[in-house]
Amino acid sequence: MRVKFVLPLLIPAFLSIAKASSFDIHSKNPQDRILAIFYLSKSKNPSIIPRFCKVLLSDKNKEVRKAAADVLGYYGNSTQSESCLLKAFGQEESTEVKYSILSALETFKKRKIGKLYCKVLEGNYSVSLKREALKGLSNYLFCREEIENILKNKSREFLTDALFAVSLRKDNFPSVKAYLSDSDVEVRKLALKYFVSHKPDKDVISTIKKRLIIEHDPENKALMLEILLSNDAKIDENLLLSSISNGDVAKKFVLRLPFIRKNKFPFKGIKLLLKNENPFVVSSTLTYLGTTEDKKYCSILLSYLMEDGNETVRNSAIWSVSKLNCSNAFDYLASIISDFNNDDRLRLMAARSFLSFDDSTLKEKSGVLKSLYESEILDDVKEVLGRVIKESKER
Repeated sequence: MRVKFVLPLLIPAFLSIAKASSFDIHSKNPQDRILAIFYLSKSKNPSIIPRFCKVLLSDKNKEVRKAAADVLGYYGNSTQSESCLLKAFGQEESTEVKYSILSALETFKKRKIGKLYCKVLEGNYSVSLKREALKGLSNYLFCREEIENILKNKSREFLTDALFAVSLRKDNFPSVKAYLSDSDVEVRKLALKYFVSHKPDKDVISTIKKRLIIEHDPENKALMLEILLSNDAKIDENLLLSSISNGDVAKKFVLRLPFIRKNKFPFKGIKLLLKNENPFVVSSTLTYLGTTEDKKYCSILLSYLMEDGNETVRNSAIWSVSKLNCSNAFDYLASIISDFNNDDRLRLMAARSFLSFDDSTLKEKSGVLKSLYESEILDDVKEVLGRVIKESKER
């Protein structure tokens, strides 16, 4: 997790910017040096790296060194930047600057950096540095035993960072399951996120089923439903429907729908989400239907095309009917485009959706496409229709 620098020290410098013609990276004023680093970094020009490196290694002001470390993290593909940060970490005495260096190194995915994070976690370093090292270790498979010990020993000062790291790693950590029932809602959330990406065993599934009844946090409830549905765990239908009937849970759950395997979400659940009063919930559900590859949902999607309702909802329906290549979808979309009373953004979305149709449909409807193109008055829509006609001929 990359932490970009936003330094309070910059604020007075910005206030005085009108009085200064330029900022010198060698200025006697630390604020001017920081501001110079800030502006120079905007170019992303790798030729500036040696200047930032010199500042990091030799400037006497720790705030200036922190700024230099932060911007060197922007050059994640530079061996020069990486080497400088590693060298600086070895010689730096300030914990704050070391923290910025570790944070900057998260953009470099190199084995030796993973080993550095492991060295920090195992060594005699401050709590803040160990916590940052744990975040960095989310990108590596080093220090598995040390992290597992943190989880086993329930060390609260490192716990959330350890859970965050293991949720992004590919290796397994058996001790995570104990935190599914933790009293801290954020700890439970991180434990659940681990099992979203790691195969849960029967005990974990059983625990999640029991917790689903009593869990009060909407996001946690949504994560539980995702885990259970994705792993073919049988959920009591009434419990499932009761869970997503809660508006806050529904908003969180529809964000998880794209990650649930096709056709694992029951039809009754879909109908309930489509009745939700929140347009975001409805549009997200319609988008999910387009990913199922199941044309049984076409009638539902087509009904939303012609409704005078929320534009986002109709856009989602447009995307999904074209994705499923529903029968009569082309004609519905053509009617949306030809009606100039419709919102222009909706008409543009309908025109773009033609690009998703198969060759046979576009060739069959070539006459309709030509008519739509010739009568169109909006340049953006006309341009897309022209592109559809051109691509249908080239396929």
